[in-house]
Amino acid sequence: MVITKLYIRNFRNIREAELDFDSSLNIFVGKNAQGKTNLMEAISVCLGGSFRHVRYTQYVPVNVPGAEVFIRLCFRNDDNTGRENVVEYTISNGKPVITYNGLSERRFKAVRSAEIRGVCSGTSEPYQGRSGASARVS
Repeated sequence: MVITKLYIRNFRNIREAELDFDSSLNIFVGKNAQGKTNLMEAISVCLGGSFRHVRYTQYVPVNVPGAEVFIRLCFRNDDNTGRENVVEYTISNGKPVITYNGLSERRFKAVRSAEIRGVCSGTSEPYQGRSGASARVS
């Protein structure tokens, strides 16, 4: 997996940031308490959870209570298709929501589970759903 872009709004001490990543090496440099770890945590949250093991309510900036937290992580798989995947993490009205290529986490898990069982496609061709998610089934 190669991360290509990261957009963050109202996540911890980051008001707004947009980063385009190099495909080989990226280094975060800065003074203490400037947001380097929060950039890494935003990536971690989109990939499955915080490495700090904190509650999602701690992602909302302290000085902006009720702010909508939004993170968009774009990446390419190593499958040489060049297709970009998008994970979006939002906290709005006190509730976290995560989507993958436009599908809710619950819907994505259901589609992925069906693909693995071969329900969505009776062939070995990739399943191309409305979201663009694809997987090979046997």
